[in-house]
Amino acid sequence: MLRNYQKNTGVIYPCDIKFITMKFLLIAYTIILAGCSGKVDDLYELAPANKIISFTLTSQTTCFSNCVSYFKGKQGVEYFVLQNKELNRIELYDFIAGKLLKVIPFSKEGPNGVSEICGFAFKGLDSIFLFNDRTDQCYFYLTDTSGRIKRRFDTDNRSKKYFFVPRRTSSVLNTSIYFENDSIAIVPSFIPYGFDKPEEIANCKLLAKVNIRSGQSEILPVPYPVLYNRRNLPVDSDFSFIKNAGKYIFAFCASDYIYYLDGGQQLKKVEASSRYLGGKDFISNTTDDSWNFKKILSSPYYSSLYFDRRNRLYYRFVRHGDNPTPEGSFKSQLIYPKEFSIIIMDESFKVVGETLMPKNRYMLGMSFMTDEGLYISTSNINAPDFDENHLRFQLFTVKRKH
Repeated sequence: MLRNYQKNTGVIYPCDIKFITMKFLLIAYTIILAGCSGKVDDLYELAPANKIISFTLTSQTTCFSNCVSYFKGKQGVEYFVLQNKELNRIELYDFIAGKLLKVIPFSKEGPNGVSEICGFAFKGLDSIFLFNDRTDQCYFYLTDTSGRIKRRFDTDNRSKKYFFVPRRTSSVLNTSIYFENDSIAIVPSFIPYGFDKPEEIANCKLLAKVNIRSGQSEILPVPYPVLYNRRNLPVDSDFSFIKNAGKYIFAFCASDYIYYLDGGQQLKKVEASSRYLGGKDFISNTTDDSWNFKKILSSPYYSSLYFDRRNRLYYRFVRHGDNPTPEGSFKSQLIYPKEFSIIIMDESFKVVGETLMPKNRYMLGMSFMTDEGLYISTSNINAPDFDENHLRFQLFTVKRKH
């Protein structure tokens, strides 16, 4: 175009200069973007810091617990808390010294009975919320370090055809409750057995709020998403649940997507898939596969979701699926997978990295967040330095790769 104008008129008009300049800049910008493509989702990695904390266990406490937690009390005192399910008690440790401070036992039966405990959440040493393993009850409890039950809460909405069983707080699949003024935001434990059809699952609700003062509960009209695998078969509805920046966030075990509520009652979703799953499919819960231990162990699933407030990043744990060995027990191979990774996401759930963890070194289901970063248990029975008398955690911090 420039050559034609010069030949025919000998004049270059300002509009043509602007057009040529914009065209050049557009081409240059495209080249830059092309050079950066493939790197935008690999900006960060999790790396072990030079810090390991160790807790000295009693002879009656094992190195595996369904629920472990970090708690900061008054005057900034730091605690580590774990559930001893076998003895139906909570154990409170000094986070810095690693020593046991107090054992909080709970009765299974009687006027102060709570059945078998299955999760807890600390608001304070005088306000501990306790959950049990009963799937036929809609109760959770308020207690303190004495173990005395101060109050029982009931989330059941008896006008519905299903129970809203309070979720057992867990570190195996990171889930807790969230305090909102006088209320608690809480999620259900499971979809009731027999609810297999999509319309039945959608009738079950995903979130409730319980007023601590009045004891009144409100089940919000937020339906479960109906999830399918790549073969278009229904899959497990279990999930990790956290709250951040006003969002209620659900990371389902059998979905590549992160689901969230940000003020409304309509779930939104963003894809946040692992690069390591490849063509592997999630196991269906409507076929015999759900009872096939070999297929369960070899199938992938997403696990805990955490938020790093210091770096404003999310971490999503991913089990890749192992080739089960005949000599190992199903439970042991389920608890101690050989390999897993951790997806790193920014605040909009965009994947910005994924760290592959060393084989047979760390625990998939025992982690917690502090202001320092992410702590992951090294008490893997397959690790060469495994010590049954001490529960250890390695601090991981995020690093930028580029």
